[in-house]
Amino acid sequence: MDSRMKPFAYVKQTIGASASPLAVPNGPVRGAIMRVEGADVRWRMDGTAPTSTDGMPLLQTDEFSLQFVGDVDWHDALVNMLLIRAAGTDATLHVQFFGVK
Repeated sequence: MDSRMKPFAYVKQTIGASASPLAVPNGPVRGAIMRVEGADVRWRMDGTAPTSTDGMPLLQTDEFSLQFVGDVDWHDALVNMLLIRAAGTDATLHVQFFGVK
């Protein structure tokens, strides 16, 4: 993460059998680090719901990050992120959100 970043919110979210939106805090999001545990998930940010077999895979223990790029506010993009578990077990998603110092 960029040295100008400061953590401002943390979310722990269960990802189940129905596509659900990422719980995004209010405020400008300049970056995020996400880690999934317990099961694989799939996600999409294009307005189409992922399924257990279609979407970007995020494997358990994978880390996914959106990093500071100029004045980009990732909030609107992340609000459109939908996630679903990829198999029969729910996953837990941990997200650390960052703002600007």
